[in-house]
Amino acid sequence: MKLQEREMEVVRRRRAAYAERERETRQVQRLEQMRRRKRREMVITLMLIFIALLLMAAAASSRRQLIVNRERHEAAVVRLAVAQQEKESLERQLLEAQAEITSVWEEREALAREAAAMAEVLAWDRNVMELTHYAPLDPEAVEGMCYAGNPRVTASGEATEIGLTVAASRGIPFGTRVYIPGYGFRTVQDRGGAIIEGRLDIAVASRLEALQLGRLVREVYIEGDLPF
Repeated sequence: MKLQEREMEVVRRRRAAYAERERETRQVQRLEQMRRRKRREMVITLMLIFIALLLMAAAASSRRQLIVNRERHEAAVVRLAVAQQEKESLERQLLEAQAEITSVWEEREALAREAAAMAEVLAWDRNVMELTHYAPLDPEAVEGMCYAGNPRVTASGEATEIGLTVAASRGIPFGTRVYIPGYGFRTVQDRGGAIIEGRLDIAVASRLEALQLGRLVREVYIEGDLPF
């Protein structure tokens, strides 16, 4: 009986030892699984950190590139604005040059016409004449002294024109052109009771101007042959 109890005790002890070893084995396995899981989690964490760092570096690079691109764009805009201003300046200079060339050509043509006219004038009769002035279109003009009849119509029937009309004696026909240095070309269109041979009366804008100019003696070129 005692032998059986001892054998059963031995069996129980063996079973208890086996169970303990099983528990230890399972505990070791659990610990190993935990270590492996932690290692995997650590590797995953490190990989995530590395990926995050790569993304941050890429974002920083993108921001730097964006800043560089923005600066380049702003510089390009400034250069474009400067180029536009230079273009506008060159266009203005070109227009000014064209206007100046046109003005020079017009002046040249005017000088050519004037030279041709003066060449013609030099062939006209040259006479020393007395010049007087009258203002038939002045609102304060006095009838009988500044004009006779309608002040706007000359004795030739032509309209009175300041800068063109002159009155002369009957010895110079209507329509005769005269050249007076300092006045330019004029046309005989009017008469006057006080205008004798050797005198021209020049139409001006106002009585004040007529009084200021007064009487002058000038060498006058007259188209055609004159009886005096």
